[in-house]
Amino acid sequence: MPFEREAASSLGGETFLANEQIREAIARCEASFPDPEPHRARIRAQAIDVTSRISRPERGLILACDGSRYEGAAREDYPSVKCGFLKFSQVMIAIPELLDLNKGDGFVDQIGAAKITRDSNAYGLALSGSGFSLNGLSPMSTFRRFLFDAFKAEAFKASWGADLYDTLVELLRRLGRVEGDASGSFVVIQKGRMKNPVTGKTIEDDVRIPVDIGYAPMPGAPGEALYISDVLRLHDVFVEEGDNISCYQRAMNALEHMLLAHVIRALDSDPQYRQALEYMVVLMDGPLSINGEPAVFHRPIMELIYDVSQKFASPERQPLILGVAKTGPIVEHGDAIAPILRDGPFDRRALLIPIDDAYRYSHIDKGKKDPERNFGDGTHYGQDFLYRSRQGRMFHLCIAYPFRSKRGFDFQSEKVKIENYGVLIDRAISALDLLETPLYENANIAQHLANTYASIAKRPTGRNIDAFLKGLLRASGATL
Repeated sequence: MPFEREAASSLGGETFLANEQIREAIARCEASFPDPEPHRARIRAQAIDVTSRISRPERGLILACDGSRYEGAAREDYPSVKCGFLKFSQVMIAIPELLDLNKGDGFVDQIGAAKITRDSNAYGLALSGSGFSLNGLSPMSTFRRFLFDAFKAEAFKASWGADLYDTLVELLRRLGRVEGDASGSFVVIQKGRMKNPVTGKTIEDDVRIPVDIGYAPMPGAPGEALYISDVLRLHDVFVEEGDNISCYQRAMNALEHMLLAHVIRALDSDPQYRQALEYMVVLMDGPLSINGEPAVFHRPIMELIYDVSQKFASPERQPLILGVAKTGPIVEHGDAIAPILRDGPFDRRALLIPIDDAYRYSHIDKGKKDPERNFGDGTHYGQDFLYRSRQGRMFHLCIAYPFRSKRGFDFQSEKVKIENYGVLIDRAISALDLLETPLYENANIAQHLANTYASIAKRPTGRNIDAFLKGLLRASGATL
């Protein structure tokens, strides 16, 4: 890397371009962007005409959720001392008011949609990074404490008093990790043989953590605490010297979906609030999946969504949980096959392509996979589809599985059957049809508004956060 203020040489790339060995090695590799044209017949056979299933939704709310993360340096002369910032937004719009904004060309007026936004919440939290120490703790333990405190933050407290910590405990209960002891209080069980976050050694025995406190003494590390939030294992990807963008990305991904569970629990807590869930459409940014170390939490979220949905008289009234991705391999595949779906009987028709595992492994995910293994078994709580709108735009659509769990039946086969989703398919594509806008590729107006509230632009917002961080450190009298 060049030194500070040193310009990189414009000839730096010659090292690679002139190296025959490098060129030959790359030339031998198979391209990772296969041509779909030879598979035209199969792709067209996979597409289902769903035009007749589109109808204008007339009631309910649309809740769009998004998140972003940023890592800032504490001081210019100490760029290795960093802190992470996560921001989450939730934008709520009433569907009847959206219907009044139709401009007559099939699209929703963007400015009008911003004006009728019923409610918007933006939540922000900080996670310490490399170089930060709290009360003599290591940067790793300081990060773990910040994460634990985030679950107790007032910003996430529901109107009925429960905070995000209570939702974490509920998800752990659904994972079978909460039990009662002799006194009747509940504890979270940290299963034996887990890795000690402080020493790196194996914890041989179970550790019981009182739920009302949230932490217990760390085995083998006097003066250290084991937090309930350690079950997310985000500290596994935390580095004490260097950037933690990957760690913050994992944290943002997990917390986005936990906030979804938190909102559902909050609305379901009272019959009056539960009315808001009726006919609601929730739009998450990206697939319905939790990746990396916290991935196990996708299971209780899937179970929670199913249990709450069963309280409504019919699928038409149930909350509909959707993920819509703007980027990624499925979006790229959709763009690649778009010309194949333009002519003949497909012209100006709404098309749905279920991404079953056989199709995924043949056309999208070219890595070596066991065809008998369910894709996303340890990460996903929703099924992927490609949706081509009547206007010709391609969307990566993910619909929450209409099942409580993945066990006890042929889930790999059942998860992709259109009949198992029934009216949920109709509602999903009708919502996208209502929200489609020509202003953004692979996006819709509700997600655009949520992204507007959630985004942390590096300039100027990133610099403002850097200044905010420095001010906080100065105010606390910290010496770096």
